[in-house]
Amino acid sequence: MNAFCTRFLLSIYCLIFGFSISFSEEVEINIIHINDSHSNLLPGKGRDENLKSKYGGLARAVNLIGMGRELDEELLLLHAGDFSIGDFLWYINYGMPEIATLKSIGLDAMTIGNHEFDAGTVNLSSILMTANQDYGDCNFLSANLVANEGYSEGYQLKQEVKDYIIKDVKGVKVGIFGMTTSSANMTSIPRPEISVDPNYVLIANEQVAKLQAEGCDVIIFLSHLGSKDDIFVAEQTKGIHLIVGGHDHMTTYEPIIVPYDEEHSTYIVQAGAFYHSIGGVSITVNDGQVTEIANQIIDLEEGIPEEPTVKESLDYLINELPAEVKMMFDSLMANCSETLTEKVLPFVDIGNKSTGVGCLISSAFKEWGETDIGFTTGGLSAQPLYQGPIVGNDIIRMLGYGVNAYDGVGYNMVKFNIKGSDLYMGILFTLQMSLGAGDDEFFPQVSGMNIAYAIDLSEELLIHVDGIPLDLEEYYSLTTTVFVAGILTDFLEISITDYTLFESMSDVKVLLNYVSTLQNITQELVACHNVAAYNPVDVPEIIHSDVLFSPNPASELVNITVNSAMSGNYEVMIYDYRGMKVSLKNSYFLDGELNQLSVNTSSLPNGAYLVKVSNGRISHTGKLIISR
Repeated sequence: MNAFCTRFLLSIYCLIFGFSISFSEEVEINIIHINDSHSNLLPGKGRDENLKSKYGGLARAVNLIGMGRELDEELLLLHAGDFSIGDFLWYINYGMPEIATLKSIGLDAMTIGNHEFDAGTVNLSSILMTANQDYGDCNFLSANLVANEGYSEGYQLKQEVKDYIIKDVKGVKVGIFGMTTSSANMTSIPRPEISVDPNYVLIANEQVAKLQAEGCDVIIFLSHLGSKDDIFVAEQTKGIHLIVGGHDHMTTYEPIIVPYDEEHSTYIVQAGAFYHSIGGVSITVNDGQVTEIANQIIDLEEGIPEEPTVKESLDYLINELPAEVKMMFDSLMANCSETLTEKVLPFVDIGNKSTGVGCLISSAFKEWGETDIGFTTGGLSAQPLYQGPIVGNDIIRMLGYGVNAYDGVGYNMVKFNIKGSDLYMGILFTLQMSLGAGDDEFFPQVSGMNIAYAIDLSEELLIHVDGIPLDLEEYYSLTTTVFVAGILTDFLEISITDYTLFESMSDVKVLLNYVSTLQNITQELVACHNVAAYNPVDVPEIIHSDVLFSPNPASELVNITVNSAMSGNYEVMIYDYRGMKVSLKNSYFLDGELNQLSVNTSSLPNGAYLVKVSNGRISHTGKLIISR
């Protein structure tokens, strides 16, 4: 065995066994856990010049799991849900290769995630039934799924899903139960056949009581609730030793420890998402009592080899696709000069809350729909758009979610008009949900409008559309997905008019067309500062993306048109694609109306630039192209 393999096996040993020294009467229950894989079976996180990714992927995970099994034949393999949606491969085979592969290396249980319902309960039931029949009992878990009366399909799904299982591991009875986040009722489509019960604490206590009555020494909650609800359940439920979680894509390099009495605590772990990492947990049991729990995360970096047979199978799967489908994986469509962020920074910190991905998506929507506003939310994207070459599947991974009846991939696009007062209430709802839940599922990402909110929502929202304060009586045109429209009309019961559903157009198609047209995606081309949080004791800077240029592209001289609501002295600043200021400040007096400024651009090289006209309180921005 070479030195690398020796070091590698040693790292696996440390992952599974190296947390403590075990005495002969002690038993080590070793676990490897995965969550939120979203069918990201191929490596990701950026590509090289050959369009190859070298980080993560199912083959690397399988290699580690296989080595773990060599060291401990009774190792538990758990998946905390959301194997569905998130990659073009899922739309091709509905997750079957992943389930088959995991089952072949000893998958013990998998919780049902909210995105398992994105294709509806009937389709999910068929997927789970096929998996159970073809690969053996997969132990799909969820104790809070309720089959609604009058819908036989709901009862059929329940036959494929268990509340809990009990495993005998080295003579120790280990009970494992699962639950699904009730947000699925609003963000996915389990209904009308299934409802997801939100009474987590009641159900958790019932499951623990049943498992204790069965004589279980170790109780594991395989959760797809998210860390906030996991903590709440742990605080309110005695007897859960470990929560293996999912849903909010957290990576617990250190476990969350929640005491539930003076002597005992519940440990909560998650292993990120997208097969970028896996987690390992070691539970020490002495005389029927859990005496120690330790965890470790292993990031699936390039240095970890891919399991050859799994890699070969995945390569074969791609190579056998029709040419027009295969090109989504291996044909260059654009380049990204730097990684576009996807996660919203903490909501209660002051500053810009627009993400690079949010700006890209909402700008694409606005341009395609030719409307006043392009609108999406943080929860309708899944991953950053990584620096480097881009293929079509990278766009699908960035968007992440959605199913439609036309070609299956992504959410249908819609356009409609909405009254200013209703738009205000809809945006207020998204902010209240985000700050209350502590995640960006509903957090707005917009183009064509600006939103400024107090970090405690104690002040009225400051909203501008095309640089003009929101008129509560005016109607505005908006482009978004059917998902957002459904939340507005079905959940908030907000009226919209002139609604148009585009059955053959999805968010995926809009973004593929937009990105391929841009070719080179720079931060300057997609940057926006359209959502900002401020301290209510301060006055926020209001930023409008409304500067017009003539000509554009320009060469030696450009005329800048600015419509400012506040008169006074303004400075014109020009930034290059790196965000570096490339021109001296030029000061102008704007009279509070339509103003035209002439700026000499003869010293600027060809390229894309961001122009900012600001008085420190109000800023106007626009994108200028220099071409000679």
